[in-house]
Amino acid sequence: MIRPFESVPTNKIYKSAIVLLIFLPVLFINVRSSHNWGGDFAQYINQAKCISEGRSQTETGYIFNEQNPYLGPPTYPIGFPLILAPLYYFFGNNILVFSFLISIFLLALSFVLVKIFNLYFSYLISVLMAVAFIYNPWLLRFKSSIVSDIPFAFFFLLGIYFYLKKFNSEKTKIRFSILLGLLICISMLIKSIGALIICGILFEKIVSSLKNRNFKFVRFHDPLIILGSILFFYILSNYIMFPTDTEHYSFFSTLFNLDNIAGAIKSNYSYYFVLIKDYFSDDVIISSITITLFLLGFIKKIINKPDVADYIFIAYLIIIFGFPAVQGFRYLFPVYPIILIYIAFGFKSIKLNYPSKRNVFLTMALSVLLILNYYNGISSVIKSQKKTLAGPQTSYSIETFHYIQKNTDENSIFAFIKPRVLALYTERQSIGIGIGKSMEEIDRKFSEVGVDYILTVEDKKSKQFENYLEHYTNKLELIWENDRFKIFKRIN
Repeated sequence: MIRPFESVPTNKIYKSAIVLLIFLPVLFINVRSSHNWGGDFAQYINQAKCISEGRSQTETGYIFNEQNPYLGPPTYPIGFPLILAPLYYFFGNNILVFSFLISIFLLALSFVLVKIFNLYFSYLISVLMAVAFIYNPWLLRFKSSIVSDIPFAFFFLLGIYFYLKKFNSEKTKIRFSILLGLLICISMLIKSIGALIICGILFEKIVSSLKNRNFKFVRFHDPLIILGSILFFYILSNYIMFPTDTEHYSFFSTLFNLDNIAGAIKSNYSYYFVLIKDYFSDDVIISSITITLFLLGFIKKIINKPDVADYIFIAYLIIIFGFPAVQGFRYLFPVYPIILIYIAFGFKSIKLNYPSKRNVFLTMALSVLLILNYYNGISSVIKSQKKTLAGPQTSYSIETFHYIQKNTDENSIFAFIKPRVLALYTERQSIGIGIGKSMEEIDRKFSEVGVDYILTVEDKKSKQFENYLEHYTNKLELIWENDRFKIFKRIN
């Protein structure tokens, strides 16, 4: 079999320089100084602010409303806020700096992807696969969001790669097990689902032992050391060095409704199936080929030689399929490189009557065509990145937040469709409105919390807020407005 790059120097520095040169533009594509209304980004930054100021992460000003739990938990896991905290300490709430940090993680992720792909395919094919993934316009648009998914994917996939690369023998050096435990711990601190790595490792050992009928302790020596180091680093960081609230664990567990699990699986399956199909192109022919190759490659790899990445992937899909609400591309993103591996295996399994050398060139040609298909999307992302997004950085938002800070008491409580954003940019407590509740129930909750003001914005209209304003018009007084925002004072 021909191995591309055999005729050129193959030292690590040379290869790393090539990868750096190819992916360096990622640092500068869609790096923004503005953010959309989002919500998660504000919660992460606010928790980072609390960490940098030595305060509890529960003091963000966001008031959790159990009438609308899907809006977001009281706090997120400490991992991503901890990454943001040093930047907040030196630069404050600087979206441009945070956006550049996400770009750095995406650049680092490109190196990890090349390494993972190279475990299964030639180096050149691995680079082309990484290019096809990283330069996808869908991902380049997504990277402007200050959320935890790209940093999580970096540590999550690095942990998988480290295990696949270093743990092929019966017994590995202890320092490798401890290092892998640290990587898994970091991914868990960012997103709890990172625990699937150690679950996949233990499952692989059990399957291997059943096949070989060998349950000797030595086969579980490394996983136990990894598990021990995970627990050590997790307790040290989460409970001793940076003690934090653990409400996010109970919060996510309460979202699962076993009575409607079948409906959730059906809805999520349909949504994520389309995401897998359309990630590279919304062209019907290309997307149909993509899903066919994915299924073919998945079946072939699982039957022939499954490894820990496959077990993690299956477990990951089970969890996100059972999640009670569709969460979008970001939830599938960390395992999409594994999906790409299956697609490549599916393509590789097709028997073409060409010499192997021609197969390599055919693969390269298809990859280049796919990348050229990205041109319009990438061009659109680059052209739009200097525009101010509809969100907290618009002149109307800045004017409104300034008014609130100057003209309302610091203990005032607001109701707003994006309470976490308002809490970050005004340092006022804020709560979201209930969903699927009667106006009386919503008003009772506002009274219970002590809401003083209602803030509305044209960019993010809410039927619930509109109904509330109409229903309680006699209890609300319009005290300020601009072209986008209105502030109503509640009259008791």
